[in-house]
Amino acid sequence: MFLLGFGCSSDAELEIEEPESQEELADEKELNTGIVWHYDSEFEASQKLIYEKWITDVQQACFATLGEYPFEMNVHFHESSNKTVPVSFGHTRRNEFNELHFYVNPNCTYDELIQDW
Repeated sequence: MFLLGFGCSSDAELEIEEPESQEELADEKELNTGIVWHYDSEFEASQKLIYEKWITDVQQACFATLGEYPFEMNVHFHESSNKTVPVSFGHTRRNEFNELHFYVNPNCTYDELIQDW
């Protein structure tokens, strides 16, 4: 893992566009197919939206390059004790489930997560 060293904003505001229609909402939900979200720490709803958008956007970029994964992903978010970087640590675990674990700073913005990873 390579960390770029970007700091996190402690007073970051969430800017996520609300879907304009039920169709747009259905399209957004369709993007999340194949991911099971796990929050192993307490996060606010606004933080969860940022993390889900971040991972979904990364997933779509991977799919565009490599093709869709033939398995479901279990994505776990843990609150990091390191508040100086967006994601202090990440790892995978392959057992009966394909798991991704991210240790995230809850004060980070979507842009900071994208720049870090």
